[in-house]
Amino acid sequence: MKKKSALITTAAFGLVAGSMGALQAANPPTCVMPTQSQISSVFEQLDQAHRDMFNTLDCESQNLAVKWIEQTCKGQNSCKGLNTCKTDKNSCAGQGSCKGTSTGPFKDKNEAVELARKMAQKRGRV
Repeated sequence: MKKKSALITTAAFGLVAGSMGALQAANPPTCVMPTQSQISSVFEQLDQAHRDMFNTLDCESQNLAVKWIEQTCKGQNSCKGLNTCKTDKNSCAGQGSCKGTSTGPFKDKNEAVELARKMAQKRGRV
């Protein structure tokens, strides 16, 4: 009797989990656009062509570009220890003497927008 009850419980959990997965697929999570303050801060660092490019990006790509542009790389980024300055003595794997002092992953902030656009194109979102 216990085996039958456990089997019914397992089947019920499977049905619930499957239903939740179908609901999530039908209603993907919504993306929150960058704030006007973030956009203003980003636009101060971009030329006009890249401002226009930024405006064509979807929500996720805009957020990614904002993240990259605002990233300071002083121990706050997701690749902590992987400094961005390459020299003839290291291969940018946290081996350089400039560890923790770089200006971020992109010296030219326009490149962050270009990369976000490339990634969006690969994902079919532009």
